[in-house]
This record gives sequence, structure tokens and C-alpha cells, in this order.
Amino acid sequence: MFSRFSARPLSFLPMPSVPVPKGPTAAQLAARAAHGAALALGVATMSHAWADATTKARQLVFSAFCKYVTQLGFTLADMGPGDIIAWFEGTYIPAHQGSLLPDGTACTSVSGVFSALAHLSTAYTMTGRDEIYTSTNPHGNPCKHSMITIWRRAYRIKMFVLGLKVGSAVPLSQAKVMALLAYVDQRASKAPTALACICCLQDYLCFLFCWLSCMRGKDSGKLELGDLFLGPDGTAQLAYPPPPIFPAGTVVVVKPNGDKTHRSSRGDPIPVTAGLFGWDDYPNRLSHYLHLCARSGHGVSKHMFRPLKPSRTGFKEAPYARGSLWTKLCKYLNAMGQYSGEGMHSFRRGKIQAAAAAGADDAAIARLSRIKTRSVRQVYLHPGRHYVTLAKQRARRAASKAKAS
Repeated sequence: MFSRFSARPLSFLPMPSVPVPKGPTAAQLAARAAHGAALALGVATMSHAWADATTKARQLVFSAFCKYVTQLGFTLADMGPGDIIAWFEGTYIPAHQGSLLPDGTACTSVSGVFSALAHLSTAYTMTGRDEIYTSTNPHGNPCKHSMITIWRRAYRIKMFVLGLKVGSAVPLSQAKVMALLAYVDQRASKAPTALACICCLQDYLCFLFCWLSCMRGKDSGKLELGDLFLGPDGTAQLAYPPPPIFPAGTVVVVKPNGDKTHRSSRGDPIPVTAGLFGWDDYPNRLSHYLHLCARSGHGVSKHMFRPLKPSRTGFKEAPYARGSLWTKLCKYLNAMGQYSGEGMHSFRRGKIQAAAAAGADDAAIARLSRIKTRSVRQVYLHPGRHYVTLAKQRARRAASKAKAS
């Protein structure tokens, strides 16, 4: 493209006094290596913008979409808003039908479709296509278009007309929580090894903290030693190891370092008061657990609650996952003969409803639940939303039995 300049004299250009090397110098190679390392650090830093589960979900959605685009013989640059809708209607929705309509027909929940669309939009943004897609700007984000907005609204209305109802977690009552904790405590006392006892005790503590604090199961399993403070004001960090016994009335304040509500700071302080080693004496039961871990060679260094290693001879240095807690909860309740479809969110919903039944006003429930929006608090307080969840579970069991027969 510069051939028309080939006959022009180049004497007016300042020429270097030394020959220009044919390849990069050693200094340039070193600078490029440092630049590449800095880019890698930047990518690692950006990974903290989202939770691991969110990143994984986005990668799954974008991978499935890229596979679809490849099958068509197109590239991501060729896809417009209509193509996004076609992928959802023809590929994503038929493959993700985890909800049920009143007649038993499988369908995809509205929240599932909206989440996948948000993941796809974020993936496009991360490729540099962040602007609104228009006819004059076909290089924008195809998920940011009026056609997509209309389709989202239409899908929600369609599901409402078909009778899809959103269910909530089955609430746990205080009596059932006490029975559950008594059962887990009994299993811990009869455990054949210290490792088995520790496993039961950490289940006990996670369940108890979910109930006392209204925390989500995931956040309860992520607690670390650095999240514990002493005193009503919670200014002095709790030393490790803690005292073997906290005097009755001692207040331990838990300040979760990063939860769903506070991603980049400590969450609201959650005070728990020591008692006389009753069922709800979180400080003393936690101290007993930490001392047992230290005595048995499984001392806690960071995460207070941890998953077992594959060899089942010790613990991994990782947070206790919500899925593992949910599995244990179902196992215990089934063994007790009291499982009724509960999950880890049942502690949160049950505690909020128990507080309301005890006479707590809306302001007190807002402080307890850390839910700012009144309409969302009303959803948690609704007495019958979990009936939808139970109906879905019954329908799934019936479909599973029919398929097996």
C-alpha cells in the first residue's frame, strides 16, 4: 500500500547513526517478559471482580454459545440480537428445563434465562464489545439491544401465563433446628475417631450460625479465624487459640470478610453470646471445636470449616462448600425421619419468620436479615411460597419413578 512512495527520496528522514538491529535486543526481550507477567497479574486481579461460581457459570454459558456459533460456521462478530434469541429458544432453553409448570411440563425458569443472558452479555463486554448494539453500530454488544429487552419481558409474561410459580426454601422451625443440632451433637459424641467428631462439630457450628445470624450457607462455610472479634463493640480481634471456656455473657462478634452483600469489605457485625454450653452457645462450642482440631493434629490456620481431603485423612485448606453442607443437612434430616424438602436457605427463611412470629417489627427484621428492600423481606415472610417448592419436588419424584418403571 506504500508503493506510491517508493520513488520518493528519503533524504529528508532523520536516519539513525547506528545500524538498526534485525530483532529485539536482550533488554527489549526482558521488558516484554515483564510486560507479559504484568498482564497475567492483571488478569488474576480481574478474576476477583466475580465470585468463583459466577465466573464458572459465565464460562459455561459462553462456551455453549461459542459452540453453537461454530456449528453455524459463523464468528462472534457475525451474531446479532436475533441470533442471541434464536440460541436461547432453540438450544439453551430446551437443554435447561429444571422447573415445572402446573401440568408437569418441564420448562426453564425466568431467573435461569435472565442469568444466562447476563452472563453472555458480560462475556461480550470482556471481549471489548461494551457499547449498545444498533444498526449503525453492529460492533456493539448484541445483548444490549431493544429486541433483547422486549424478548426478556415477553418470556417472563409467557411463563406467568403458563402458570410458572417461583418457590421459596422450606422454612425450618426452631424446634426442628434444635432437634437437628441435638442429633448431630449425639453423632459427634459417638464418633469413633477425632476426625469424624470434628466433621460432625463443624456441621453443627455451620448450621447453628446459619440459624443465629440469618447468614447464607455459603457464607457460613467461608468463615475464617480473622473474622472473630471480642467485646460488644468488636474492636479487639480474638486471639488463637481462644480460651477453653468463655464466661457466660461473653460476646464474640463475627465480621464476615466478604459475603454476598459485602464483596470487598467486612460485613455487618454479628454478635453471639456465650452461655452455659447450651444448644445455641456458639462461642463455647466453637472454642471446643478449635481446641479439638489442634489436639488431634488438624489445627485451623485460616478457614475454620474445611472439606475433607480425598484420602479422608485430613482437611483441605479451603472453605466448606454450601453444596457439602446441603448434602449433610439432607443426610441428617433423612436419618432422623424428618426431611421435608429443606435446604441451606431454610435456616435463613425460618429464622426470619420465627422473629416475625415472636413480635419483631419490620425494622428489627431488616437488621436481622440484612435485607434492605421491604418487598424482598415480605417474600421471606410469606407463609406459603414454599408450597410451590414442595409441589415441584413431588412432581420430580413422580417423574423419576415413572421413568424408572
